[in-house]
Amino acid sequence: NSTVNYFKSVAATYKVWLNEIVNSFIINPKTNKRMSNGFIEGKNNYIKVIKRIGFGFKDFETFRAKILYTNSKNKLPYKY
Repeated sequence: NSTVNYFKSVAATYKVWLNEIVNSFIINPKTNKRMSNGFIEGKNNYIKVIKRIGFGFKDFETFRAKILYTNSKNKLPYKY
């Protein structure tokens, strides 16, 4: 009986996350690799590291410029 409840729980989890599970198997035709949000997660982590190293920037524009500079392959960030 406890095994049946376990499988019901697993089935319910699959039902809730079905779209996300299926999307994890989609292959990008250009690269022939599975799609992932790893690139974006890496960028978010990099921004957090910059924030931590900067001990909290007093000015948002300075923080933004630092992020743009370090992610632009040593090109100066442009102004909007």
